[in-house]
Amino acid sequence: MSQENVEIARRAYETFNTGDIPGWLALYSADAELHDPPNFPDAAVHRGHAELRTWAEGVLETAEDFRVDPQRFIDAGQFMLVPVRLSGKGRGSGVPGEMSLFHVIEFGDGKIRRLSTYANEDEALEAVRLRE
Repeated sequence: MSQENVEIARRAYETFNTGDIPGWLALYSADAELHDPPNFPDAAVHRGHAELRTWAEGVLETAEDFRVDPQRFIDAGQFMLVPVRLSGKGRGSGVPGEMSLFHVIEFGDGKIRRLSTYANEDEALEAVRLRE
């Protein structure tokens, strides 16, 4: 796993957590894809900067203090696996929430090309094996 890719991923999480959506998008290729967890209701694939922006703004509108904190960066050949902890409070309700998910990140030309989200590590590892 290249140190450059680790730094790109780390910066992506940091910029998202500060609400810097333009800075976050700058780390994604123009045709990037963000895949919701396949087992979530209304799971979708968000393609390109416009759809990624809409997704990010929607998340930040529904939750206060929303954060996606990477726990570690794991080399998986052409992929990076990142267990993440999501936390925040419902906007309006103030009810706190937290969950753990697993990201599979693919890079191309120094940017994030695809970020797929899975409920657990086994699903993420299986997805990586299917793509190789």
